[in-house]
Amino acid sequence: MATFDHQNGGMDTFKIADERDGQRMIEEERWVPLDGAANVRDLGGYPVGQGGVVRLREIFRGDSPHRLSPNDVERLRAVGIRTRIDLRREEELNRFGSGHIGEVVAITMHTPLRPTLGGETGEASRSLRQLYQRYLLQCPYELVGALRFLAEPQYRPALFHCYAGKDRTGVLTALLLAALGASDEVIVADYAKTILARDAFIALAGEELRASFGAEDVLRPDSPALAADPETMAGTLDWLRATFGSVQNYLEGAGLSCETIGRLRSDLVVA
Repeated sequence: MATFDHQNGGMDTFKIADERDGQRMIEEERWVPLDGAANVRDLGGYPVGQGGVVRLREIFRGDSPHRLSPNDVERLRAVGIRTRIDLRREEELNRFGSGHIGEVVAITMHTPLRPTLGGETGEASRSLRQLYQRYLLQCPYELVGALRFLAEPQYRPALFHCYAGKDRTGVLTALLLAALGASDEVIVADYAKTILARDAFIALAGEELRASFGAEDVLRPDSPALAADPETMAGTLDWLRATFGSVQNYLEGAGLSCETIGRLRSDLVVA
């Protein structure tokens, strides 16, 4: 049985109790505490359609693991992560590397998301929605390729990540949870949860960003680049359905077969 409780408007605090097979998972346990990453968390335990929940300890989302400490390596081994999907661009990979994560995973799928960026300005949620629309329009095969990878049981438990674990990772998470039957409310709330890692991410990544980009403004807690407003993901999902009819239509149009979607659901959703 799973319970799903909303607090603080339902956007920043969840409490998920999962008692299947004697397991119990409270929301605070979703996060994997690491010295070198701020936003690694389990997608298990979320409610999906017809009373199911996402299976625990199978799929993790996160920020870049290139700063992992030796203790972090042991923590991720204990979690059981076998593989990862790296959504970073080649220049990010070359600049920051991968650190100790190779001591944890046997296989890495590098599938960079490289949309053509425009120069729109405006409110943060609108600008990020435009960015997410580009990911969806210009990188559909990369996104679907990542989902095919996650559908293969020999590649799980798996971690997928970008640099901050918010934008590229957030779009892939939204597609995965939607494919599994999660509601928009669940998808949006998971996306918004990233704000809880903002200060820790700034502490970890600040010097890198200053050295690489001279980006002082982006390090402010109120920077639009670090925002994870619920409206951003809600608007993205609305746009996706208005454009393609449904998330499943988008996925199938990009080449994800009904069989693969069914395998994701049968493997990753439990009653």
